[in-house]
Amino acid sequence: MPSSHTMNSLVLNGYAAYFLLKRDYVPAEAAPYLYAAVCAWTLWIGLVRIYMGLHTPIDIAGGLAAGVVTLGAYISLDGARFVAGRQQIAWPCKRVPGAALTVTT
Repeated sequence: MPSSHTMNSLVLNGYAAYFLLKRDYVPAEAAPYLYAAVCAWTLWIGLVRIYMGLHTPIDIAGGLAAGVVTLGAYISLDGARFVAGRQQIAWPCKRVPGAALTVTT
């Protein structure tokens, strides 16, 4: 069973780093250090899970693979929200007062 701790660590910290860099909260020169910290933290969590006997190395590799796919999907969806000129695309959903998000066709 893939390690969800490893996957969630990669996705959460990776997306946080991406977000901070994309919104210019962190200078672009810090990107290599930021991504290195994300990698180090994610690998540390994986190694701790192996050390505690909760996962095998293949479980950690599976969690990393799932995390990379999930992070890629989140970043792709974030990029799809904007078109040229940073205008939002009209999603096929609208907000109805007192209801959840409603899909319109």
